[in-house]
Amino acid sequence: MKIYVNEKERTVEKGVSAFAVRAFFKADADVVILNGHLIGADMPLNDGDRISLIKKGRNPPPRMSWRACLSPATPPESMRR
Repeated sequence: MKIYVNEKERTVEKGVSAFAVRAFFKADADVVILNGHLIGADMPLNDGDRISLIKKGRNPPPRMSWRACLSPATPPESMRR
């Protein structure tokens, strides 16, 4: 089945649990978020689930600002001087 681990699509066996995914992909993760909710106990995963694995004290990688995503790389002809 397909799940998303830290926003990357992964294929795992049906019936795998959230903590098994943590052990495989990021064993040092302190926090497990499943479909937007913090979980403290192991839970089975379903197709399409999203799991975020977070190590406390680490900053996430930098991302583009939302403005950079909305604005074109070069302005249209009508806006050029």
